[in-house]
Amino acid sequence: MHSHSSHSILKRTSSILAVIILLIQSCTEKIETKIALDYPSGDQNSGETLINLQPGIALTFDDAYYDEWIEMLPILQKYDAKATFFICRNYPKYDPKSKEKILTLYNAGNEIGVHTLNHPHLSDYLKDHTLSEYYRNEILPDVRFLNALGINPGSFAFPYGEQNTEAIRYISQYFNKIRCMYGAPNIKTSGKVIGASLIWSRDLKDYKDGILFAKSDTGIWVVVEHKPVHEFTNKDTFTFRMLDSICRFVKEQNMRFYCLNGIDSAFVGKQRIRKSG
Repeated sequence: MHSHSSHSILKRTSSILAVIILLIQSCTEKIETKIALDYPSGDQNSGETLINLQPGIALTFDDAYYDEWIEMLPILQKYDAKATFFICRNYPKYDPKSKEKILTLYNAGNEIGVHTLNHPHLSDYLKDHTLSEYYRNEILPDVRFLNALGINPGSFAFPYGEQNTEAIRYISQYFNKIRCMYGAPNIKTSGKVIGASLIWSRDLKDYKDGILFAKSDTGIWVVVEHKPVHEFTNKDTFTFRMLDSICRFVKEQNMRFYCLNGIDSAFVGKQRIRKSG
């Protein structure tokens, strides 16, 4: 009786272990395929804290929504605001008039950054390619395209917010600023790696909270958006009215608008951080 009971328990335990192993394998496969990324180390940045900095916000927009971006220029100009536009020429679609539209944004005093040519998932791309090929095939064509327009891009943003430490280290050779979707979105130290916030909310308070935190912490809040819309949808929660309200609130708080590549030049002074140990 005792032997039969032990055998049944062992059998059930083996079945449970088999299920757990299958679940672990399934999750591992999904992680390797869809994520396979890690959090960028803070050591990517220098050990200099910024002093005498006017707190502010850095508005960044991704992909190739040129028409919506140009439509929002009057709002930016009304508040003397600037933004950084990370260009991906072929995503979500190719625009044959992209050259003149990019120049319209650039000549209005905004920054143009690089967001790859085809917007690939980094984890998927690196399964069959090297980081050197990622730079040569997805980044360099956009850099040369912008150079031909008289623009020298100094900032880069990974599509889908996907990055890993090795990719950041490699791409940092070619840009002054690397915007990531993870990490501290409130800039307090000088360095190449910049964290950012993506807020999917219809509530203006969520944006105001980030702005007020940057003000109280004497930092720069980096925000990621894609395009403004005229009315809320299930997919789009960032409207032209919201942009206007955000810009007005930043001005009311006596804060400043920053482009990513110009942040370091805005620092009045720097102070070396003393690391313990």
